[in-house]
Amino acid sequence: MIRAFAFLAIAACGGDLIVEPTTLDFGELDFNQTIPDAGYQATQLQISHGLDRDIPVEIYRLDNDRLSLGAQLTESDPPTVNALAGVLSVITIGVIGYEPGEVDSTVSGSISVYSPDLNDTVDVEWSYIPTRESN
Repeated sequence: MIRAFAFLAIAACGGDLIVEPTTLDFGELDFNQTIPDAGYQATQLQISHGLDRDIPVEIYRLDNDRLSLGAQLTESDPPTVNALAGVLSVITIGVIGYEPGEVDSTVSGSISVYSPDLNDTVDVEWSYIPTRESN
């Protein structure tokens, strides 16, 4: 009986870090086009958790040469956003560049979304193919 109560108390206090989607395929991107403010094919990552309070969410392994984040991020290292209790927090992620030699080939990687309050990490895989279409 005591064990069952302890398990229920722990389960009621905890939460899970939920990030959707966990795979971002931006497809073929024509870098001859003017880059939008949020980056090419800007997509929203939705973040939620099961706690009844706001928690910090940190972003690791962001490739700043290829991707751009848009949110109420801190200037700290790593960048941090405050995930609000009971609502979806949103981070916009878009493509902003590529390295020499990557044109017409798949570029891929991942970022890690981590909450120290939950000791939980979610990896988000991303990919795209940079092109230079002639106009």
